[in-house]
Amino acid sequence: MTRIRTIAHELCMNLEEQVRVWRRLLDLSNAQLAALQVQDVHSVHAILQEIEVTMLERSRTEIRRGMLLEQAALELGLAASEITRSVLEQHSDAPLALALGRSAEELRVLVGELDAVVARNRAMLEQELEIIEVLVRGATEDRSVKQTYGKTGSQTDRPRLRLLDAQV
Repeated sequence: MTRIRTIAHELCMNLEEQVRVWRRLLDLSNAQLAALQVQDVHSVHAILQEIEVTMLERSRTEIRRGMLLEQAALELGLAASEITRSVLEQHSDAPLALALGRSAEELRVLVGELDAVVARNRAMLEQELEIIEVLVRGATEDRSVKQTYGKTGSQTDRPRLRLLDAQV
């Protein structure tokens, strides 16, 4: 096996590892969405910790892919940005080229699905934060202050109290 084919084989294994990691991220994000929907704070927190660990793993696989792309670029005398799937497929046998294409396509689909789930999670979190803001505002607003007559006419002075600074 030539050096570039060896590198292409290692890149294919790296792509398969990336597919595994991104699938894990998608599964975790779906689990997080389900936990958000039932307002299970403990599960959301636990899943977030797993996501953080998986993101570190994702970074490692991407760093490894970058190193392999640089090796391929050196071997072919090209810039790393010019190393594409089609360039690698040209220097691979048919089964390896097919595996590269399959893994690359699967990774592309997973990234798209994950983007959609993350957007739903973000919307759900933003909605929950808005509800919390309304509740906190309602619990900390002093409604005992009456309307007064000020420099500009009738005005209402309702200062927000801080929960920790409120007098007992």
